[in-house]
Amino acid sequence: MPNRKKPISQHKLHGTYRNDRHGGKYPEPEIISFVPDPPKHFNKWAKTKWGQVFPELIRLQLVSRMDLLTLEDAFFSYGVAMAIMDKLKKINREKGLKGDPVANYLEDKNSQTALLWQEYKHSMTRYNTLMVKFGVTPVERTKIKLVDPGKEDDKDKKEKDAVLRIVGSND
Repeated sequence: MPNRKKPISQHKLHGTYRNDRHGGKYPEPEIISFVPDPPKHFNKWAKTKWGQVFPELIRLQLVSRMDLLTLEDAFFSYGVAMAIMDKLKKINREKGLKGDPVANYLEDKNSQTALLWQEYKHSMTRYNTLMVKFGVTPVERTKIKLVDPGKEDDKDKKEKDAVLRIVGSND
C-alpha cells in the first residue's frame, strides 16, 4: 500500500517543497484568520469554550474552513457534557447530597443517574478525541511543528543568506 501524500503545507513547513514536484498538484485548504461567532444552537458552556480555545487555534493557523464542522461538533459535545453535569448537580441538591457529583455517583450508583453519567462520559470522550487532533494537549502539541508566520528561524535565515550570497556573486 503506498504512503499517503504529504500536504503541501507540510512540505513547505519542513523545507521539502519543490514547485516542479508539488506546485498546483494538490489543493490547499483555506486557513481562516478570524474567530467566527459560535453557532446559535450552542449552550452557554459550548459558547464559553469556543471563546476560550478558538482564538488560540486561529493564532497558530491550525484551522481551515474544512475544520469548522469538526470543531463545532467538538464544542457541541463539550456543551452537552457540561449541561449533564449541571443536571447531576441539581439531582444531588434535590437529594440533599453535598460534595462532588462523581463521588456521590460512585457511592450511590442509582439508575436515575447511570444513563446521565454514560452520556457525560461519551460526550467528554468525543470532545477530547476531536480536540486532540488540533493539538490542544501538551503531548499532541509536540507532534505538530508550529511556525510563527512573523518570525523566521535560524535555519531559514541561513538558507536565505546562502542563496543571496550565491545569487549576488553571479552579478
